[in-house]
Amino acid sequence: MTRKTFVKLEIALLLAIPLGAFVLACANLEPEPFTTLYFIAWYYLVTGWASFLSRVLPVVVVDRFSLGVAGVCLIGLTFGLHRFFDWLHREIRTRKAAQRIGSPEEQVAIQPWRFRSTLSILGIVMLMFIAGISAVGGVHQLIWLKTHP
Repeated sequence: MTRKTFVKLEIALLLAIPLGAFVLACANLEPEPFTTLYFIAWYYLVTGWASFLSRVLPVVVVDRFSLGVAGVCLIGLTFGLHRFFDWLHREIRTRKAAQRIGSPEEQVAIQPWRFRSTLSILGIVMLMFIAGISAVGGVHQLIWLKTHP
């Protein structure tokens, strides 16, 4: 049996057996030993990351310089983004007030841009970045599994 055929069989079993187990449970029948083995396999599939982390974390080496550079860049990006959004918010409010009232001197006090808003926008952008990298990694892994025996 080739690896490609084996992977197809694994996928078919992973998708078909829960349906059969559900039907057996609905019919109030005793599960087969194979079904029990299947649920044990699902347990390891779902919780396998814990055993992976227990094996890998002790040998992980953190490059402190790179971590420091990333931290400094993130702090610089945060404060630069905050200043930009503060300026943009102020300009938009000033122009809207000038259109409504007639002159910027007569405008009401403009509320400053909140730092919390900057952190929210930065968090969303970082989550999109992480999701994109994860998607690329997942597709890369799927293609590797499909093409390598």
